[in-house]
Amino acid sequence: MSKTLSARVLSLQMLVVVILAALPASAAETPDPPPTFSYEDSAIGRVFRCSLCRPGRHMRAPCTRSEPTKCLPCPSGQYTQYWNYLHRCLPCRAPCEHNQRERHECTPTSDRECECAPGHYWRADQCVRHTRCAPGFGVKRTGTTHTDTECDRCPPGTFSEGNSVCKPHTGCSDSLFKVFRGTSWHDDMCVSCNQLRNGGRLSILPMFFTQKLRNGKLKRLVRLLEMQERHRRSGSNKRDALSRLNEWTKRAQDHQLWELPAKLESLQHHNIAKKLRKMLKDVQGSSYCTDKDVEMSG
Repeated sequence: MSKTLSARVLSLQMLVVVILAALPASAAETPDPPPTFSYEDSAIGRVFRCSLCRPGRHMRAPCTRSEPTKCLPCPSGQYTQYWNYLHRCLPCRAPCEHNQRERHECTPTSDRECECAPGHYWRADQCVRHTRCAPGFGVKRTGTTHTDTECDRCPPGTFSEGNSVCKPHTGCSDSLFKVFRGTSWHDDMCVSCNQLRNGGRLSILPMFFTQKLRNGKLKRLVRLLEMQERHRRSGSNKRDALSRLNEWTKRAQDHQLWELPAKLESLQHHNIAKKLRKMLKDVQGSSYCTDKDVEMSG
């Protein structure tokens, strides 16, 4: 090969390289053609291969011999998720219902998706609130958006005031006296000897009723006390009833304290009334604490 021919070949190769380098990357790659479907024009008895409409659009008219498929965008509240030849877009699902929240909004290319709001789970095509473990029962397995909370009775030596895991009883420090031993639904209840001597009889009442009365009986007692003071309020759970009992003890006088056993008897709680009367006498007689104990706890 002559030197002149070699120079021409080399120049041609360099020109090709320059042209290819100048092309955009998209021009070098061939895009995939849109998917198609078969359409038979019965008027002329001919079958055409028409392009489908892309997601977010629907078909207004199929292709013809001289025109491509005509597509229109989906109107608000409707969608198409895939390539299609639908004459209408699909309607999005209705807005999320009570106890639900929107996971994905309705767009031209996707349907609305709903999920249960926090604290709820799917059951029978609706969102239901997770079970709240009752006092004395701990959370064994926390609920998810698809499963309910599972509860289990607290084992001996542990407690749960409701909707929590079972925790060990904490006991009392050296300066405190254990008035009531912990149960499955409350911790050990401790007071100082000074508290017992200085008006402590009233301060330990909520502790006593927490241990002795379940929710229904406690609410009846609180309603009775509040009705006599014309101070009645509504409330549905034990925590609220105990809060109202605490308020009552802050207002109560000594003579009202000693009338409590009789009020319990009027509610047919004779055994609890007997225990309360004994506890009040024990505290009044300082049988819980000696003078030395009072000095140490002060």
